[in-house]
Amino acid sequence: MWQCLNRRLGQHLFLLVVCGLLFLPSLGTANLWDMDEGNYAEAAREMLLSGDWIVPTFNFKIFIDKPPLMYWSQAVSYRLLGVSEFAARLPSALACIASVLLTYELGRRMFSPHTGLLAGLVLASTLAVGVAAQFANPDGILLACALVTMLVFWSSYASGSRNWLWLCGLSTGLGWMTKGPIGLVLPGTAIFLFLMWDGGWRQLLDRRLLLGILLFLMVTAPWHILVGVSTDWEYLRVFYLKHNVQRFQQAFESHSGPVYYYLGVVLVGLGPWVVFLVPTCWFGLGRRACGDGTDPAPNVETATRHDISRYRFLWAWIAVHMVFFSVARTKLPNYVLAVYPALALLIARFLERWRSGALAVPRWLMPGAFVLLAMLALLTLAGCLIAGGVIGLAEFHDRLEGMEWCATAAAALGLAAIMGVRFCTRQRRTAVVVSVTALVVLNLGTALCIANPVFNRHRAPAALVGAIPAAGHPQVRVASYEYFQQSLVFYSGRHVQQLDNVQQLIDFLADSREGYVFLTADAWRAVQAQLPSTVRRLHAVRDFLDRHEILVIGNR
Repeated sequence: MWQCLNRRLGQHLFLLVVCGLLFLPSLGTANLWDMDEGNYAEAAREMLLSGDWIVPTFNFKIFIDKPPLMYWSQAVSYRLLGVSEFAARLPSALACIASVLLTYELGRRMFSPHTGLLAGLVLASTLAVGVAAQFANPDGILLACALVTMLVFWSSYASGSRNWLWLCGLSTGLGWMTKGPIGLVLPGTAIFLFLMWDGGWRQLLDRRLLLGILLFLMVTAPWHILVGVSTDWEYLRVFYLKHNVQRFQQAFESHSGPVYYYLGVVLVGLGPWVVFLVPTCWFGLGRRACGDGTDPAPNVETATRHDISRYRFLWAWIAVHMVFFSVARTKLPNYVLAVYPALALLIARFLERWRSGALAVPRWLMPGAFVLLAMLALLTLAGCLIAGGVIGLAEFHDRLEGMEWCATAAAALGLAAIMGVRFCTRQRRTAVVVSVTALVVLNLGTALCIANPVFNRHRAPAALVGAIPAAGHPQVRVASYEYFQQSLVFYSGRHVQQLDNVQQLIDFLADSREGYVFLTADAWRAVQAQLPSTVRRLHAVRDFLDRHEILVIGNR
């Protein structure tokens, strides 16, 4: 593998093929996940429908949540491919593919081509990035923008240039247009912390910084002015005060957690690569990092091989994101997505140093890591069998029929552990890295292909809308009562009226016009006797996210 892929173009093409096989086949096989996917997919659909590319709407009302870059990319995808789950998620998948390639380039320039290639494969096969590539939200695009910033900065800094001061104005501007201030604040703070740590803070005293600010404003200011004028500045007030300041100060929508919340998130998000995390951290700090000498591979393209700056940069990157989001009161797993490229680079560098013989580790270390991988495979296998109902537990009631087939993905991890130990005992280190990497990639690809259709059978919105006889007719009215999921609007293709009380429900169904209502089975039983005799139950689906049976009823 290493000998056949020594050229940059070949490595890029290889990563493109791997990412394409991982992220694209399952992209449209699952219905939208609520609430974020439903919000973004529908807002982009309404943007395309209305032709208003300035003020986002959801359910045909102003939708103040994020800047528009995600909606714009989805709307373009819809125009090219038609409105579908695949088109809604394609921008995220392409952004994650770009992130893998950018991580490769960063690893290549910081360390070596082999390290960059392995870092790209590690990142692509983490659970966090695999899920992000399948999810229609802004995090994948934000990740790509942050990586452009980090790559531009490091390439410039390592060569002694200060051009990053103005070039990063473009990438941070795009990051801001994706998700707001964190597109600038987090990569900017990480770079600032690194410069202070590495003694390069004087680079900030350069007039090119003014050009960077100008480029940043050229990217961000036009939309802010237009949306401000169009909404009497309400959009900007709500977005910056509620969705930024208040989200930092208080937990929104019950998304809270302890200060160590993201430590657990990262351990899960790394997937199988977590077994190398402790030795990666140990050999990536202090004198052990200083001992990272010249890579024995030929044609190395970095001039800073002996410089501890590389590790300082990666640790500053990780620390800023982990500390910032740990302090913030609102917590969600996807917030720390930008941590994974830095961890992937560290893990890849540790494995490459070990593979090439440049790093001496205790004899038990790598076999011990593969024992942990075997244990992880067994836990994954047991979890899949329990979720699928093959193994019955009294405490587990929400069976996901078909989930047991994900156990085949766990088998790849078990095989990786066996091969890792086997090749370690024979001192075939390259074979260890190649076989384990290939099987971890296979594990994620298999899991995504199997899990998406399984979850699809246990989600209510698309199936309920599909049960409406004249769902495509523009005159059909649709409403919800004591149940609402954002993707109901996307699949209905029209405004979904939210009914607040029983009287509104009765009036809606008593109307002579054709109408349908989504509600829980409990709500149906409570109000059925009060409804007109023409109302009938059409379809029911148990939604595993809501843990309720959801119905659609109609007056026809």
